[in-house]
Amino acid sequence: MRRSGFVSVVGGSLLVLALVLGACRTEISSGPGGGNSTPVDSFFWGTWIRMDNGAHYKVYEDTVTQEDEDGGAIYYVSPSSTTERMVVSGLGTFTKESDSVIMNGSIPYFRKGGANPSYRMRLVGFVGGPSRAAATTIHGWKVTGTSGSYPSYTNTSESDENGEFTLRAPVVGDTQTVTVSTDSGVIVVPGLTIENSGDFMGTIPLVDSGDYILKITGSIAPEEKLGGYLYGNSYKRYPMTLTITNVSQVKSAMAVCEVEWDDPNLSVTSSQNLEGIAISTMPPGATKTIDLEVLYDRLTEPYVDTEIKVRITNAQTGREWVDYVPLRFFRGQVPVTVAAASPEGNQAAALNGFLVHPDGQSQFFSVPHGGSTTIYGPTFPKDQHYLMAFSGATVTGTLSDSTEMFYTVAVGSTEPMAVETSGGGIREHMTFGEPNDSEEQAYPVDGNFQAYLSEGEIDYFSVTS
Repeated sequence: MRRSGFVSVVGGSLLVLALVLGACRTEISSGPGGGNSTPVDSFFWGTWIRMDNGAHYKVYEDTVTQEDEDGGAIYYVSPSSTTERMVVSGLGTFTKESDSVIMNGSIPYFRKGGANPSYRMRLVGFVGGPSRAAATTIHGWKVTGTSGSYPSYTNTSESDENGEFTLRAPVVGDTQTVTVSTDSGVIVVPGLTIENSGDFMGTIPLVDSGDYILKITGSIAPEEKLGGYLYGNSYKRYPMTLTITNVSQVKSAMAVCEVEWDDPNLSVTSSQNLEGIAISTMPPGATKTIDLEVLYDRLTEPYVDTEIKVRITNAQTGREWVDYVPLRFFRGQVPVTVAAASPEGNQAAALNGFLVHPDGQSQFFSVPHGGSTTIYGPTFPKDQHYLMAFSGATVTGTLSDSTEMFYTVAVGSTEPMAVETSGGGIREHMTFGEPNDSEEQAYPVDGNFQAYLSEGEIDYFSVTS
């Protein structure tokens, strides 16, 4: 049913892209009351973006919420749903197209963010003082991750010889609670938000039974970031909040907190004395915050993973442990400019698509007929690929309007472009002759290119950053 597109590579820097097509409109209506829903297959969990209008839909275990400024409508999943299709009252039937695309009739929905992102943590014992925890005590301990949005989801793992373990969340952006079963009890660490696959979420300190445990987390407000990312080369001094939480069931004693960093290009400043911040006693679950600012200087690699080290000393026993706040700074951004034109000059037509980053994050964009739009992705190593998916044109008129599109992509450029739409050899010039209508068949391009998207088609391209 879908046909491969046509492309001509004309040089330029590398990147990976993907776009999707849809021309029909689905009228939104209220779902039935609660109690009529059925569990959704975990494949469908997460946020999906409708390709013809950019609307966001969050799929939970038995409901679907349309996310908008007013909070959104709630829809309920029909018992006739299966592992391959999700039937939603008021929305219709959704079927699997690929790992990142589901179809509702002829309208594709693209997954926002990756599925089942992994994250890592490390169990640590005391660095010094009495009752030092031996390294062997951290090996083979059971850990479990549970989801804040999907109650039925659990994931288990076991610490290795270095105390490290890996868990998976159901969707990007999920908030996880990690439970560690130790020799003397259970440690619970809540509030871990998983943004990217492979995130290091810090450490879990181990103490003797009856002692307290303080967990350190660091956060930078989303509005301070650029497209969800941090950038180096002294781009910006980012305000960060360190949150110290007593995650034990024991009231904490007085402690001293020291903030350190080993990376010479990382700068950490605060109005407080980072060499010794007094932490008062805290009951179980209580928190204390420390305000910092972080800046990364010279950066020549696509990105760097660095960290802030937080050392806590129990003022009563003298025992201390170390926690880490991971940070990733990118060197810069890669601009990708897309221009589009309807073969029939349809002023209501628009080309919709997604730029999927190597870390699973994705951006929706729409280019109107005769327009040119620039989108930006962070720099990644050249062995990590972007995916670009084009879903064709959508129109605001009737369904008989053309949904075909000519389009041109320029990687590394912000200059507006024109699109070639005429000439006797246009199709021959653009033909590359290989299918690219699935993620597995994404056509590799090594620079700028022109393509033609037929009605009902989805084109995928793989580009090196």
